[in-house]
Amino acid sequence: MKIAVASSSGIRVDRHFGSAEQFWIYENGEKGIDFVEVRKSPVPAGNCSGSEEAVALAARLLSDCGIIAANRIGHTPRQVFLETRAEVVETEGDISAALIGIRKWIERKERYRVQRSEDGAAASERAS
Repeated sequence: MKIAVASSSGIRVDRHFGSAEQFWIYENGEKGIDFVEVRKSPVPAGNCSGSEEAVALAARLLSDCGIIAANRIGHTPRQVFLETRAEVVETEGDISAALIGIRKWIERKERYRVQRSEDGAAASERAS
């Protein structure tokens, strides 16, 4: 799963989604999180907070990302990403620490999903 991070430098999560001029893209793989690329915002000066068209352009740029991390994200882009099933994470500070936290959150979420699935299968077997 790819993670898009709104950052001015690649060191800190320090940009509001609507004013991010670039997004640092990472891949969460089996062995950890790896840097993939930097994507420039398709909106001039990174100002995509003002219009639905601008938000749609930014969403298209990040359409292959399952998680969008920024220090803040407004209502309209949040809704757009929720409709595309991307998770939105508001965080700030060191990117490495944020990515570690996001990876742990993904792992907990996956364990919970597997546990719920196993519990459902066990309940089905008992009902049979």
